[in-house]
Amino acid sequence: MKRQLKESAVVVADLFREMELTVTAYGPGAVRVGRVINGTAFFPGGTGLWRGVQPRGESPSYFPASPVMVLGHNFDKVAGHEGSCKRGIELMNGPTWHVLLRYLERAGVEPSDCFFTNVFVVYSLEALWEK
Repeated sequence: MKRQLKESAVVVADLFREMELTVTAYGPGAVRVGRVINGTAFFPGGTGLWRGVQPRGESPSYFPASPVMVLGHNFDKVAGHEGSCKRGIELMNGPTWHVLLRYLERAGVEPSDCFFTNVFVVYSLEALWEK
């Protein structure tokens, strides 16, 4: 049976909705992300999809078929997230992305085949495809 991928906007909206239902409280010092960075950025600060290294990069039309989940990132503070929102991208020359992109290249993994997140969301991969 041939599977069709869901549009990335649909999958990302589902992920944000599921996060809202699942994450109902935050620990001391943690805050809910209020805005989404309009460019490459880890979920939930961004969509978690590769949008290139330029600010406000175009979102892919479809969610990756079998995404490699890259788990782990930290904005450290609200000001860091706000700076990324203003830039339209996370700091791509900082240690997180600089090292990560080199690691993915050596592993032979395209960034466009990844889902970058700092929130672990249980999401059925079968739900990514329309029946």
